[in-house]
Amino acid sequence: MTKKFTLFLILIFSITYSFSQTERIEKGNIITEGIPQLPDSLVEKISQYQNARSATGYCWRADGKGMYILTRFGDSPQIHYVKQAEGDRAQLTFFKEPIKELEVCPNTTQQGFTFLKDVGGNENYQIYYYDVNQSKSRMLTDGTSKNDNPVWNNKGTQFAFISNKRNKKDMDIYISDIDNKKTPELIYQAEGYWYVLDWSPDDNHLCLMKYLSSEQSYLYRLDVASKKIEPINFSTERFATAVSACFSANGKGLFYISNQGSEFAYLRYYNFTTKKDSILSKSISWDITHIIPTADRKTIAFTANENGMACVYFLNTQKLTYKRAENLPKGEISSLYFSPNGKDLSISYNSQDMGKDIYVYSLKKKKLVRWTYSELGEGLSYANTVKSESFYYPTFDSINGKRREIPALIFKPNNKNGPFPVIINIHGGPASQATPMFSASMQYLVNELGIVIINPNVRGSTGYGKTFQTLDNGFNRLNSVKDIGALIDWIATQPDLNADRIMVSGGSYGGYMVLATMVAYGNKLRAGAAQYGISNFISYMAKTESYRVDLRREEYGDERDSTMNKFLREISPYNHVDKIIKPLFIAQGVNDPRVPANEAEQMVKAVRDKGGDVWYLLFKDEGHGFNKKSNKDYFYQVWIMFVKKYLLE
Repeated sequence: MTKKFTLFLILIFSITYSFSQTERIEKGNIITEGIPQLPDSLVEKISQYQNARSATGYCWRADGKGMYILTRFGDSPQIHYVKQAEGDRAQLTFFKEPIKELEVCPNTTQQGFTFLKDVGGNENYQIYYYDVNQSKSRMLTDGTSKNDNPVWNNKGTQFAFISNKRNKKDMDIYISDIDNKKTPELIYQAEGYWYVLDWSPDDNHLCLMKYLSSEQSYLYRLDVASKKIEPINFSTERFATAVSACFSANGKGLFYISNQGSEFAYLRYYNFTTKKDSILSKSISWDITHIIPTADRKTIAFTANENGMACVYFLNTQKLTYKRAENLPKGEISSLYFSPNGKDLSISYNSQDMGKDIYVYSLKKKKLVRWTYSELGEGLSYANTVKSESFYYPTFDSINGKRREIPALIFKPNNKNGPFPVIINIHGGPASQATPMFSASMQYLVNELGIVIINPNVRGSTGYGKTFQTLDNGFNRLNSVKDIGALIDWIATQPDLNADRIMVSGGSYGGYMVLATMVAYGNKLRAGAAQYGISNFISYMAKTESYRVDLRREEYGDERDSTMNKFLREISPYNHVDKIIKPLFIAQGVNDPRVPANEAEQMVKAVRDKGGDVWYLLFKDEGHGFNKKSNKDYFYQVWIMFVKKYLLE
């Protein structure tokens, strides 16, 4: 071999290596590959929109003197106390990690509450108790297992919760107290994933839910003393869900939500003596989504999902009659809590006109009072908010001889002329729903960059009936991807939309949809951005946390079956990276227990090995989603830079 030829081989190897290898840069908790430096001008402009805040009302003080809320003034949401409408927000917790699920102890002497916190997004939540009298919190659980769903009994002496401490897989039911003098008592050894929904008025029974999937869950009543369990209106129907339940005032029945034997989920009542149930909300032809009782259980507030907008109703539990709340606008409602005396209802409300804040509705006066006014951002105004429009577009298949139509939301720039570039934003779940709510980041895309945003609710989405939700099950998984293909074709028919400038984006299951769409319709796209999405269903099932495996098999199929295994391999984007021909941005959290970081790592490498262009962002202190403000800000800044480079230039 000549010296010249040897040098030639070295040169060829170096060029090939440079295509397949991208410098990995690590700064603090952030790892990047292939991402250019952020321009200062872009960071400055976006920060105006990134300073928007929100507030979520979690529960009233046990004595009714104000409420505890979650809001962020630092890097992550923490617990604050608000005494009255427009009152100051007094911060109580100061953790680095975000807080979730506050539950107030009803004992007014103790004046405390439980809350959950994990580390770095690993979802191994620990239960903490905050003592209001001492202004300090302490951890009540073991510090290593996954604990969740604390529910106080009516006396405020004990709380029930779920934990996988026994085998790291099954979520058993435990009872504990804040004194923490003895080991929490295992009262029901479960198989699979269970939840605690309510204590009976005499604290002798628990209502439990066995959760198999978003399409299948069942209710049970557990005797706390004997530890015996009995099914409540048990059904073997394959697609039946029963969620959000509470005992009646006399403990002889249960109010609950179920779509058993029906297209939509109704509010129902089950009689423990006769073993029969009755539908209470038959006149509402939408899914009932949540119920919350007053302390005396004489009134129940419940919400109906009316085309993505929550409407509130009040049920008289003695007369079994209900009325719609007067003078209450439609919007997205994330939480409802009655005051201890049952006269007021706190509502965390988000609409197209404003971000999420806390309101209190007086049942007597039928009047809504705003409690918090969260900051929007310097120089920004809700008056300039772009509002969405609902529409339906035809997809590839038919119903009764007519083309099936897919519901969607579209946001268009105000006072600007098209044709506009388009971002198709695909929600996760897949059993979830895109709703018309305010988003500061979305407003930046539409207002500042002149981009149209379309949020489709492809088959498999919730809110449109049980049949629609099950249309993507099993071997029909790719039909939801075809719904995106039909949307791309619809865009081409719209004169004010630019079919040559389309990008897809999404997180979690939406991240899978992005990758699958780029495989199927890459020639019609400019780029794609996938956050913590599944790239290979087989490796995903092998590495997702053990307590999630059975839940995912119900949704995606059992990979242990040879026929399903073959199908899951065929629909995995990782096995078709040669078809991903447009630039790709992937973002991931290292500690993600749902979609492990391996799903992102292997996809990035496979695309690069085929010569593809990939930007990769990895957070070492995040899990499934980015919850710390500094991380969310950086992610969005990189995302915008990617959009500007590959969609707009």
